[in-house]
Amino acid sequence: MCTRVSEVVLAAAAARRAESLSGPEVLARSSQLPALAHDEASTRWGNVLQILDQGARSHSDWLLLGAAVAIYVGATWQRLDRSRVIVDGAWLAAETPCNPWLFLDACLDDAAEFWLEVGERFLALPHPQQLALAAGLSSARSNAALELKRRVLTHTESPTLAQLLESSTPVSRISAELGRAPQKAWLLVLQALSGWLLVSSLVRAVGRHLLLRRRKGTLEIDARGLCLREEHSVLGQTLGQRERWIPLDQLGVLSRETRFAGLGLYTGLFTLVVGSYLGVRLFVDGVRVPGGSPSLVGFGLGLVAVAIAIDALLNGFGRATSGKTRLLVQHKQGQSFALGPLPSREVDAWLEQVGVLRAFGGPRSS
Repeated sequence: MCTRVSEVVLAAAAARRAESLSGPEVLARSSQLPALAHDEASTRWGNVLQILDQGARSHSDWLLLGAAVAIYVGATWQRLDRSRVIVDGAWLAAETPCNPWLFLDACLDDAAEFWLEVGERFLALPHPQQLALAAGLSSARSNAALELKRRVLTHTESPTLAQLLESSTPVSRISAELGRAPQKAWLLVLQALSGWLLVSSLVRAVGRHLLLRRRKGTLEIDARGLCLREEHSVLGQTLGQRERWIPLDQLGVLSRETRFAGLGLYTGLFTLVVGSYLGVRLFVDGVRVPGGSPSLVGFGLGLVAVAIAIDALLNGFGRATSGKTRLLVQHKQGQSFALGPLPSREVDAWLEQVGVLRAFGGPRSS
């Protein structure tokens, strides 16, 4: 189905015949269109054969044609004439309501090479085609597409294109429980000695477990900055919501703190030290007694061996339980915060996208 649509749509683009997509005239690149039964062409958004025969007339018709072309290109782009696809696709997006770029990023399995080629040809396109292509990329989320946007934004001289790119750089939302960032060591020690740490911990425990107090945070980030949406609830009832923005140039360090990362390590080291001390002491006592004590010597060596085994096991446990992590956000001129626990892979992917996006805040070269 997608091949059939693409033959017609890309043929119209190659011939620069925009009217053939909105009327009954059908063009095709190949001498014979792929066979497609009427039932096979039916989708919940419409029948593509009917749209091709009568011409696209509605918003959903144009979206369906664009999505079909994107699926076809996404599956076959490695054996297509990529230069032709990019040029014709840009013309198609600028001169007709059919815009495959709206869906193309989601249809590419390995997008890096494709978007690199698009970037090499982007600034050579006519300005209306640049705008249409950039508008089609408004929802693209892959790292390669974000890098393309950053690269074009760095070199473009068009303020319209720059504004369009800056407002169309989404990074996936990330949501979890909102908490405070880790405090400095000296402040933590001072609170512990004064008793404040114990009191505050008890108050938070009562609020969390008896009153079911929750603070949920959702992070979104684009070229304007980072948006934190907070939601406070008690006993399952939402008490308030607020939203705050942090400009990109006010963001400090974005990092992640692995949950229980040092638990296995430190517990294993403690076990190793205690086991080695007791084992060696028993071993020495067994050697020093008159005539020797094979049982004490064996027990001492066995205790050391058990301590080493427990240390190795706990280290492995620490690595196995590192699948959860907290996202730490430091604000240069405001309160820092933490979000979590979250899957480590999700946080790593989010930070990688943010790393590309933060380059949007840098100076542009002319």
